[in-house]
Amino acid sequence: MTKDSRNSGSPPPAGRKGERRTPSLSLKAVLVLSFLAVTILGTGLAGFLSYRNTRESLSGMASMLCRDMAVRVREHVLSFLAAPEIINRMNSRALAEGIFDPRDMKSLQSFFRQQLDAFPTVSSIYFGNPRGGVVNSGREGPGEPPYVIETEDFAAGTFRKYAVDRDGNKTRLLSELPGFDGRTRAWYTAAEKKGKPSWSSPYVLFTGHDVAVTASRPVYDPAGTLLGVAAVDVFLSRITAFLSSLETGIPGKAFILDGEGFLVASSSGERPFTADSKEGVRRIRGTESSSEYVRLSSREVEAWRRGEKLFPSGVPLETEIQSEEDPFYIHASRLSEGEAFDWIVVVAIPESAFLGGIRRNFRDSGVLAAGAFLFAVLLGVLISRKIASPIGGLNEAARALALGETPVDVSGDCGIREVRELAFSFRKMADRLRETIRGLEEEVERREKSEEELRKAKNAAEEGSRAKSTFIANMSHEIRTPMNGVIGFTDLLGDTPLNEEQKGYLENVKVSAAGLMDVISGILDISRIEAGTFSLEEEETDLRLLLRETLVMVRHEAEMKGLDVTLSLPDNLPAAVMIDPVRIRQVLLNLLGNGVKFTEKGEVKLSVSFRPGQSGKCLFTFSVSDTGPGIPSYDLKRIFEPFYQSDGANTRKFGGLGLGLAISDGILKQMDSFLSVESSPGRGSRFFFTIAASCRNMSEEQTDSGMTGTHPLQESRESRPGTEAAGFAGKVILLAEDVKMNRKLLRILLSRLAPEAEILEASDGREAVRLFRERHPGLVFMDIHMPGMSGCEAAAAIRGMEGASGTGPFIVALTADISREAEEECLRSGMNAFLTKPVEREDVRSILERFLSGE
Repeated sequence: MTKDSRNSGSPPPAGRKGERRTPSLSLKAVLVLSFLAVTILGTGLAGFLSYRNTRESLSGMASMLCRDMAVRVREHVLSFLAAPEIINRMNSRALAEGIFDPRDMKSLQSFFRQQLDAFPTVSSIYFGNPRGGVVNSGREGPGEPPYVIETEDFAAGTFRKYAVDRDGNKTRLLSELPGFDGRTRAWYTAAEKKGKPSWSSPYVLFTGHDVAVTASRPVYDPAGTLLGVAAVDVFLSRITAFLSSLETGIPGKAFILDGEGFLVASSSGERPFTADSKEGVRRIRGTESSSEYVRLSSREVEAWRRGEKLFPSGVPLETEIQSEEDPFYIHASRLSEGEAFDWIVVVAIPESAFLGGIRRNFRDSGVLAAGAFLFAVLLGVLISRKIASPIGGLNEAARALALGETPVDVSGDCGIREVRELAFSFRKMADRLRETIRGLEEEVERREKSEEELRKAKNAAEEGSRAKSTFIANMSHEIRTPMNGVIGFTDLLGDTPLNEEQKGYLENVKVSAAGLMDVISGILDISRIEAGTFSLEEEETDLRLLLRETLVMVRHEAEMKGLDVTLSLPDNLPAAVMIDPVRIRQVLLNLLGNGVKFTEKGEVKLSVSFRPGQSGKCLFTFSVSDTGPGIPSYDLKRIFEPFYQSDGANTRKFGGLGLGLAISDGILKQMDSFLSVESSPGRGSRFFFTIAASCRNMSEEQTDSGMTGTHPLQESRESRPGTEAAGFAGKVILLAEDVKMNRKLLRILLSRLAPEAEILEASDGREAVRLFRERHPGLVFMDIHMPGMSGCEAAAAIRGMEGASGTGPFIVALTADISREAEEECLRSGMNAFLTKPVEREDVRSILERFLSGE
């Protein structure tokens, strides 16, 4: 057996000796026999399929007509029931907005009577107040004379019903009922309890001539106080009249059931209630109807609503019902999907309305089916003979092509043009398919190469970003470490006797050091923003206090230049706001500082506006405006770029790196906001931004007690009580720092703030652990970055020596790394506090106070 014959699955060649051939049929025989079998089976099933399709078509036509009728009924009924809601909404607004006085019964009766004339489907319109009083204008039925109802003094008490003329004048007393209280009525209690519009179930009027429903709506004044309940009654006989007049072109019934299965209205014209001497006036159920359509359909609907029919939620009921007289189709669907109504609209159409000429067509269809069978047999034999051979060749070629092999040449020698064209198209398709495969292979190779280049470029960019962040972090650490000595020893030098010239020099050193620290912090902030490692710490903040503190920080510099710095706040500004106070202050200080720096005369103004937002949030817009030189329009988009300044001369005149606006905009983007600017040369500038934050108002006691989440202004260094020589007698303090200059600085600060304490020094982590084991100091200042054993490792080792007692020293981390990750790592290793370099006297004093207080 050849390779081609094995792959294609074709039988072995004839005449080969020693091989056993499997019995098989030719393609021609298979086609003929299959065609005959399918034709015979199809003919045998023709009658059944014809009947079934007719039934399906009939069912589809009936369902479509039922749905159309149901839609028309629902639209009319919903339009009919919209009138009471419109009246209630109109009356509620008029009473709530003070257009009508809810205590003036005469005005309300007159207005209700005018509405009654405008809406003929309405039975009565009335209003009940929280005192139990009721005022009403109505009529007993369509076209009946009007009447009015009122209670004495418009409060709970005697209920009187009067007949009135067309002008609304009372003509005679119709009835009187003592002890009436409108607040106990179902229409009042339902609207009051729900706090929104409500509908009653249908009920028979006490006159016994119609069925009605009541729509009620609570009325509130602008302060949210309940003024009362507005209500409207409507006659349901109007729905019955509409159903009776509904034109469908074929016999059918339409009716409506309420949620309990009682009849609301029916196109048969029967009344939905009955009266007898035993039970009195009562409503009838759909299953009690005199109409067989209504009665049987109601039973099916009740089973559907009980869940016996497995219809998904919201899907209407469509089914066929077998009756003794005539089978009929029904469609049942809810009047609306809301809570107001649980009514069901039902449409029933008899089957006889559609079967008029269908039965006559069955006989003609049988004759045509027999003739088609004979013709199909002859045609099948002819077609199978003509197409068997070329189709077999195409099949072999297609199999070879599917296996990725070169297909044999397909012969187009055939008497059928379509088969010949098929062979030609197959050859052309095979050639194009091979070309396409080659092109796809080349494209895949190019894409793989491109993806590899993109992957390498992405990795290089990420590595560059990490290297940049690492470099800036290391640079910050390396600069802050010596700056710790510069600033620390400068403060100590200020405590020594100096003449005025030396004090001036020293002040310049302090200003220069502070400026350098600002530059370092700015570069670190912009690096963290660009690297995506910048994070926020939101807390409940006293916004007014935060804004006043911020203005205090820039007011001195402004006064030195003769500028006014003002603050404008709205009266309704919430006191407590959930924000990051440190970052908001940083942004405002940047904007206010720029305003003071670039403004020569005039003022710098900080204003805040407030408005409620969505999802419980409030929107705050902060604006800083000045009377400075302004910014040219071509520079407005670039001023938010790092290291960019509008005028190069500004760098020489005012200084700065041009990072403030870039950092501020980066911080605001973390808050889902952005910084905007309005400016023009010679007219000043206005920078503003809007943030969304949770907020609440607080009492004065809460504000004064510091429960706002912001940090109060620190006490001045002169006014803070000293800790020198207070409570450190016999105390041992361990100082672990690898830089000798920093150890000396901290030793001097500690010896001045706690002169009675014994101070131990360690130059690395291992020595710190050894000294702790020998002397057990109560307070440890631990540098994080030390050779051999780091500060975090040393702190963890010290915590491991505490034993079962759980008591241990108060460990303070010292580092030039100001990142949140560094602080979290220190706290995880067992440290109690975190100080960043440069360390100042007040930082150390605060730690000593916490240590003594046992925090």
